Amino acid sequence: MLDVVYQYRLEPARVANAALLAGMSQDFVETGLRPAWDAARIAWHIRHPDSVVLAARAGTRPPWWRRT
Repeated sequence: MLDVVYQYRLEPARVANAALLAGMSQDFVETGLRPAWDAARIAWHIRHPDSVVLAARAGTRPPWWRRT
């Protein structure tokens, strides 16, 4: 069973999050593939009214996340 339960909230992503989201996509989803979701593409979708980009937010970033 889970020892710790983390609480997250889903919020609309901000353009400032695009590079972080692109890095996470490359590290966790597109590993070994040519990156398709770079920061510019994610930022475009954040700005576009027909797209929805969500970010799960907690109090702080996990200690293992070192991307700037």
